[in-house]
Amino acid sequence: MGGGHHDLFAAVNLGLLGVKTLVVDRFPRVGDNWRTRYETLALHNKTDMCHFPYMPFPYSFPEHLPKDKVADWIAAYVEAMEVNYWTSTEFYGGEYLEELESWRVDVRRADGTVRTMYPKHVVITTGGVGGRPNIPSLPEIDSFEGEVLHTKEFRSGEDFVGRRVLVVGVGTSGHDTVCALRYHWADVTMMQRGPVAVVNMDSANMCYPTVYADGTPLEEADLIGMAGFVYPLLTAGFRQLGAMVAERDKSLPDALAAVGMQIDNDERGWVWKFYEEFSGYYINVGASELVAKGEIALIQAKDASVFVPDGLTMTDGSKLPFDAVVLATGYHNQQLEMEHFFGADVAAKVGRIGGFDEVGELRNAFKPTAQPGLRFATSRFASGRSLAPHMAAMIKGQLEGFAPKKRHGFIAEVGGTHFNSR
Repeated sequence: MGGGHHDLFAAVNLGLLGVKTLVVDRFPRVGDNWRTRYETLALHNKTDMCHFPYMPFPYSFPEHLPKDKVADWIAAYVEAMEVNYWTSTEFYGGEYLEELESWRVDVRRADGTVRTMYPKHVVITTGGVGGRPNIPSLPEIDSFEGEVLHTKEFRSGEDFVGRRVLVVGVGTSGHDTVCALRYHWADVTMMQRGPVAVVNMDSANMCYPTVYADGTPLEEADLIGMAGFVYPLLTAGFRQLGAMVAERDKSLPDALAAVGMQIDNDERGWVWKFYEEFSGYYINVGASELVAKGEIALIQAKDASVFVPDGLTMTDGSKLPFDAVVLATGYHNQQLEMEHFFGADVAAKVGRIGGFDEVGELRNAFKPTAQPGLRFATSRFASGRSLAPHMAAMIKGQLEGFAPKKRHGFIAEVGGTHFNSR
């Protein structure tokens, strides 16, 4: 359920093992989950790392794919790989029937009819770590008479030409948004609520193995890349990379700090924040220079007082006029999706999705969870290519009766320490 690349990676690999699958997506067109996002969105990973399994991108594709090209490729992939894909279909949720060892789920089709199904397994792939926007409680925001929207609804800076816009948040979507607004001659101010890690694009790519660009076969490159995720070497590698990036990019955070930006100095660096929090970082593709030069104003949330009908009052008594507020405040964890679809008990049983568990694996991703028959897919394209085949094999094994149906996690000894992943 989700309709993005992780859903397709799972469906294709299950199909190769002879497992019948159905992908459901609420959008009317295949690929709309990418196509409908803001116009300047592009992949930060190079195209060499983002190939779809069994159908790699052509060599003619650009180094960093824009979101519409990703959307169109998803549509082509569904057709070429013969994925059973229902558009305009809303997943309502369901319950697990212990006696049948299957789910009862309801979906609503485009014509309004509700279909009840009984799948053995449900895989949720509704975003990096979640698909529901995080809408913060801002003082007296309801009194503001201008437009208020989340970045999930933001499409183009062209809609805000000449307007005074406050962007709340300084992560990736916040920087992308202010950049798009500024290029369309909006008067833009960013509000920072917490420290952010900032890294230049070329430095960010230092975390990825060079084998993705030197002609090494993709499957071998993925194996080499995943080999770096070995606990407890994982955090040590992040710290080493963080130190290298901090030295290489020292002038960038210094320039931003000089105009008042709070810089996150966690020695584990931006990669840790990507996996563990999926927020709190920005890979610079141009917005940092605009902020450092003062072309985009910056204020701190601690200096703001309350919203008023035509703007925001500050603690020093001054007022900043705004015509619109864009909330670049990220998304809730997929655990909230789980609670919405399956209830609080299931959400509490499974716990948080994403980040690293106690043995250094992606938490509750691509593997059995505490809830039988429920799995999640998240993280990078490369992670999906590497882990979706294993997830498919485990599901096939459970369906055929030669793999445990309720077991999740494992017991391992790492560095002389005994770990038990629940």
